[in-house]
Amino acid sequence: MKLGFHAPLTRLYIFIKNEGNACWYYLDDGQKRYIRESALTGILRRFEIKEVQTSFGNEEKADFEIVADRRYVLRSGVDTAFTRGMLLAIAALSDEQLKRAISLELKVGDEKANVLVSARDPETFEPIRTGSWENANWNELMESAIARLGSSQPEPTISEKQYQDLLAKVKLTGYTMARFSELLLKYGFSRGNEITQGSYPQIWAEVGDRIKLKS
Repeated sequence: MKLGFHAPLTRLYIFIKNEGNACWYYLDDGQKRYIRESALTGILRRFEIKEVQTSFGNEEKADFEIVADRRYVLRSGVDTAFTRGMLLAIAALSDEQLKRAISLELKVGDEKANVLVSARDPETFEPIRTGSWENANWNELMESAIARLGSSQPEPTISEKQYQDLLAKVKLTGYTMARFSELLLKYGFSRGNEITQGSYPQIWAEVGDRIKLKS
């Protein structure tokens, strides 16, 4: 439990992509906010594979949740260099090490859009030695990571009535459905029926703030 002032307890989705000026960003009112820092220190809490809707159609994404000053979800493609680097790092950590904080350090790769990740012990500053990429069985590494960090109790989603109430409120803001989709994406949802009960109050409040600004 975190006492005192702090960031919202909902997850902030961080999208991993080399866009030239940064390796990661989050969405704020549909705008990309680039993160200039190259490292994040926290405790890995969950890893899961989700199918999300993108401009290229439905795609599988790898989500790594890390708890630091708030809850972050690092999202990348399932076959990216970042995801594979994370899988190797998780495999190299003992069960005891997984309970402690680690530092993730990102840098751009040689290939376009590639982002590489390495892990370090934030107390000793020693790097986490991982296995070799050569001959790595990525399916086995992914299944192992899910077994160790996967969530067996998914968060309950909102009811149809809650979603319809939210849509009605959205219409009052003058939001287009495209803008509403961007708002959902900010919280890691590609469809309205994916919204969790935990995230619903903050999405509702953000839509309400939009109404106040409009009036």
